[in-house]
Amino acid sequence: MASVEISEQMVRSQAGEETFELGRSLADRGQVGAVTADGTRVGASVGDVAVNLRITTAGVGADCARTDCAGEVAELCEHAVAVALTWLRSGIERPGQDLLTVLRSKDPGWLAARLTDLAADDPVLTARLLAEAGGPDAPAVHTLREDLEGVVAEMTAERDDGHYDVFDEWYPDTEELEEVLDDIEDLLDRAPDAVADLAEHAVRLLGEAIGDGCHGHELPDVLARAADLHLDACRAGAPDPVALAERLLTGALNSGWGTFADLSE
Repeated sequence: MASVEISEQMVRSQAGEETFELGRSLADRGQVGAVTADGTRVGASVGDVAVNLRITTAGVGADCARTDCAGEVAELCEHAVAVALTWLRSGIERPGQDLLTVLRSKDPGWLAARLTDLAADDPVLTARLLAEAGGPDAPAVHTLREDLEGVVAEMTAERDDGHYDVFDEWYPDTEELEEVLDDIEDLLDRAPDAVADLAEHAVRLLGEAIGDGCHGHELPDVLARAADLHLDACRAGAPDPVALAERLLTGALNSGWGTFADLSE
């Protein structure tokens, strides 16, 4: 769990003024004994009443054995307040692990994969992570993703509206799409991982856009270019190998166009 700073003021706000004063009186009179801390829990007794505190990022939770405290109490009872105050004043090590310490012990590839998963559906978080990680200008990356989605959406809208030639075939204009891929490719040296993400997204969008419709060679050619760009970006970057393999295998199995077929590369 993340480290959280528990204070007397926090205990007061959770318990309420009257209950806090009752608990402080118990603590001041030395009614709390056998205080122990283990992980994210603090245990103690108030007279013959056993109390367990749970330290979370939201503050302090408590389980009190006193019948009229109803076991687990949402707002701290006086016994929980007494234990919390005695613990705070005792100097016993605060329970809980510091998040930064835990994350530093993890494999960088695992961390990158988890952050990517968490940000997958959150463009704002993606942009913030890119900016704070010292990557390319985050708004620019976000804009490229929007441009990519917008161009493909316009193309598929034309197809759905029946923009076919006399032979009932669809020949989309891919010029704008090529320009977006040019802009994405320009980031390859500075941000290969961002490029890999954008190129992979492009492959998925284009595979869906092609569908089962009739079309010329231009769109499959752009799809192949996006797949090649993805390969170059993965070679230049540091993607999580397990997560990448899972995504590519899924893409290859679901694609009717040989997308990501050259997995051995």
